[in-house]
Amino acid sequence: MERYRFGKGEYRYFAEPFPDAVAGLKQALYPKLLPIARDWWAKLAREAELCFAILALSTDYDCWHPAEEAVTAASVIEVLRANIARAQDVVRALLPLCAATPRACGCGRAAEHAILTARDAIAPEARERLRILYGRYL
Repeated sequence: MERYRFGKGEYRYFAEPFPDAVAGLKQALYPKLLPIARDWWAKLAREAELCFAILALSTDYDCWHPAEEAVTAASVIEVLRANIARAQDVVRALLPLCAATPRACGCGRAAEHAILTARDAIAPEARERLRILYGRYL
């Protein structure tokens, strides 16, 4: 992975304590970029009338832990596969809880008033395209 700039040298450079220039960029940008990314996904979920939550799983520790081995493509794939299994386990555990609990939020009907076009003016092709998400409102 070092040839792709994911080696220990780069991780150490970007590990705490950061050089002043990197620390300044992180301090200035990260608090602004994280909410943008998070909110973008939340808005997409809202349009699809889905509740939204973030699940974050670590991929490696070599950027801050000196005893860790350098990252390799194989180790990245191994961790990604393990994280997929973890995420699936979380979803499997949460789905029955979600199904058994009535939603107190408005996510399930968020698009109810989003279509402003008169229903009889919506072309059949558009109805078909929108059917999967908004069929019950057409």
